[in-house]
Amino acid sequence: MCKCEPYLWKQGKPAFDAGRLNDFEKKAGIRFPVDFKTYFSQNYGDKPVKSVIPVGKGNTVAGHFLHFQQVDASDSLSLYEVGYQFEDIEEFISDKVVPFLITVGSDLICFDFRDTPVNPRVVLVISGNMEDGEEKSVKFVAKDFESFLGILQHG
Repeated sequence: MCKCEPYLWKQGKPAFDAGRLNDFEKKAGIRFPVDFKTYFSQNYGDKPVKSVIPVGKGNTVAGHFLHFQQVDASDSLSLYEVGYQFEDIEEFISDKVVPFLITVGSDLICFDFRDTPVNPRVVLVISGNMEDGEEKSVKFVAKDFESFLGILQHG
């Protein structure tokens, strides 16, 4: 598995809120992959050590994983909550595309549940292209979460 280093919570990281993740799944009508849930429960808010993500003919760089923690809306950490980012993109992108990681360029790495509610591909959503539609803003990254972790490279 891919190693991570603390990012959002460098100290005092709260216990993982599995209830909020489960509530999100029900609301969105999706089911996150088991390997993702296991990995994410330990690494939410953290930055992958291998952070270069190959996409098509280029690369992007992972910033950090998002989170499902309950935080006050005035707290800057609320910007990195999965639900916040999901609501931010759903005006332009299908509500079956669910972010789980933000890049250093503020693009999003997401699960793509458009074809299946249980076995999603991993895609990149290019924030600056969202208004131009999914064809220009959603790019394939990996066939599943395990493959995604396997393609991460050192910068």
